Amino acid sequence: MPETTKNAKNKKISDIIFIAISIILIIFVIFTTKFWISLSVVDGDSMNNTLVDGDILLTDNLKTPSRFDIVVFKHSESEDYIKRIIAIPGDVIYNDEHGNVWLQKSGEDKAEVLIEPYLEEGLKTGIQFYCELKEDEYFVMGDNRGNSQDSRIFGAIKKEQITGIVTEFWVNKKDLTTKIFSFRR
Repeated sequence: MPETTKNAKNKKISDIIFIAISIILIIFVIFTTKFWISLSVVDGDSMNNTLVDGDILLTDNLKTPSRFDIVVFKHSESEDYIKRIIAIPGDVIYNDEHGNVWLQKSGEDKAEVLIEPYLEEGLKTGIQFYCELKEDEYFVMGDNRGNSQDSRIFGAIKKEQITGIVTEFWVNKKDLTTKIFSFRR
């Protein structure tokens, strides 16, 4: 077989392999971004100091939500919110006149003051609330309690509203731009 025919055949095989791998990668990216993972960007300061305006978040769209997970959920057709799950189905949650959050976990007889190490020291919740969660309901609050529209105001959210659970978060997009700019010099 002449050398040019052999090279042409090898090139054709490598082109087919390249196209096949490209198609597989495209399908993988579409699948993961549509069904498994997605990116969200924090807009606002209701989750300060845990998350700040502009932080970039990676969310898992298949994981089952748990207490203290940070979630992205549909608040309305056009607006997603990012909050922390404080109570899960079957729990009872309320606050007292001193701003302490009380949680009676599903199946337990008494409530206890919720320990929230992610909050700024001394931060209390001023909005009075009481909620008994039904099956498939979650009570969410922002970590910046003084500046958060959350379940204390709009009530519990349904599991079907949750679009992702935050698994990772990266530097603030404003800082990232600065770092990329600095890195290129």
